Amino acid sequence: MARTKKSMADVKKSEIAKNKESELVKTKKSEMAKTKKSVRKTKDQENPQALIGQRLKKYRTHEEIVNLAHRLFQKCPSIIYALQHKVEQSHDSDKVRIASEDTLRLIGLALQKRIKDEKYEIVHFPTNPENYLSFCDLTEVVLHPERKMWHTFVMQDQTDVLENLHGPEGSLPLWKIRKSLKKKLNEDKLASVQMDVNNETGIQTVFLRIATTPKIKNIKKAERNLLTVKPTFLVYFPGEQYFYADSSVPNENHCQALVEVLKCSAYEEIPLSGRHVESLRQLRLNRDQPENIDHELWMDTDQPLPTLNLFTVSAVNDMTCDGKRVIMEDFKSSIEIKGNDVLNGLREISQKSKEMISQPPPSWIQKAVYRGRHQVCIKPKKKTLQTSTPSRSAANRKKGKNNFLFKIYVFLD
Repeated sequence: MARTKKSMADVKKSEIAKNKESELVKTKKSEMAKTKKSVRKTKDQENPQALIGQRLKKYRTHEEIVNLAHRLFQKCPSIIYALQHKVEQSHDSDKVRIASEDTLRLIGLALQKRIKDEKYEIVHFPTNPENYLSFCDLTEVVLHPERKMWHTFVMQDQTDVLENLHGPEGSLPLWKIRKSLKKKLNEDKLASVQMDVNNETGIQTVFLRIATTPKIKNIKKAERNLLTVKPTFLVYFPGEQYFYADSSVPNENHCQALVEVLKCSAYEEIPLSGRHVESLRQLRLNRDQPENIDHELWMDTDQPLPTLNLFTVSAVNDMTCDGKRVIMEDFKSSIEIKGNDVLNGLREISQKSKEMISQPPPSWIQKAVYRGRHQVCIKPKKKTLQTSTPSRSAANRKKGKNNFLFKIYVFLD
């Protein structure tokens, strides 16, 4: 017995030693990963042009890169003309590479104050690399907002100030938003704010890129930190009480700063997300302005519905057998529909496949475009009140309430 106890104690000691050893290995690996990340971050800060080059790789056509260069160096038309000419003369397979390399070369010359005009006079451009990096970042998002997943937030506009805030008699013209944001954020942080007002879709849209880093005594180091900090992208349609963020949990300070600049008090998330920010806006307008809704929209196949990538239908009901006997109470079920264009896909299925969706379609389908959310919960039918004492079997069912959740995933391409 004594030997057995001793052997068991030895086994436990060896297990404890192994666990400690594995924990030490994990800690060392974690520290090594942090060190590598820190070294990589430092290298990136020391070579900002490499970071800008990474941003340029997101541009997939030479036309987009040349237009970016045109906006960056519009004070010196001659270098833009030279860039365009060089790209046009190159082979199709080389156009993107040449446009990207030459734009990056021009940014390097601008940082060193080496760009000269036809009179050989120096043309002054920003010498902070963060200006170019943030501008490249934002311009790519403006060109392709569908590459991000946007999440909807509503602002509390208690005095209805937003409606006239940016008008002729308003206190905040659009061009002042960027300056006001930067001033507010710079109170506690070193801030970078880029803004672009886009009208290409026919709807005035404000795109924002915000990055902040703590203020430190070494200003140069703080400016380098801005190069690698994660930015927040926000979209705002002037005069409306919503903004859209590229994360479901965006930087709270960035969002609150925008809310306060727009004379609102607070904000909260709405369960509405997707890659097409104009469609998210339309879905909220459909909900907020019911008098403008065309109630035959679902049946009008010539008019496309807003584009959604996700729609969830959930329900809570008692499961019955033969339509009478309850075998499970509060049975939860949900259908998650995902795809490139969920609402239009659902409409097409409902019209072409009567076996899958009943005719007329359920109200949750027809009203999906008016809810202003990407989810709907079907409420159970109201139960009649029991005046008599419930039976023992009913009491047992109540005790055995089952919160089982049943999910179905549907993908529409």
